[in-house]
Amino acid sequence: MDLKIIDGVFSKQEAIGLLTEMVALKIRYHERQLRQDQNEEDTNHREARILALQDALRMAREGILAGPDTIGLDAVVHLGGAPAGH
Repeated sequence: MDLKIIDGVFSKQEAIGLLTEMVALKIRYHERQLRQDQNEEDTNHREARILALQDALRMAREGILAGPDTIGLDAVVHLGGAPAGH
């Protein structure tokens, strides 16, 4: 099953705002989990994931700002088994 979260065309500022909010939500999730984690491996994974999300958002912002005045966003959450590689 898929859950469509975003599907539309947005101004640069709207797109950056949406992406920033989505990434911030995921970072807050990892930060809450960090406060609960006792396992060093889980802690290291979450810290690395937070850094990767911050970097990906930075690159997305740069790409959006360098591009056309509007941008299409499409975000889908796939519900089911674990993704490959996890």
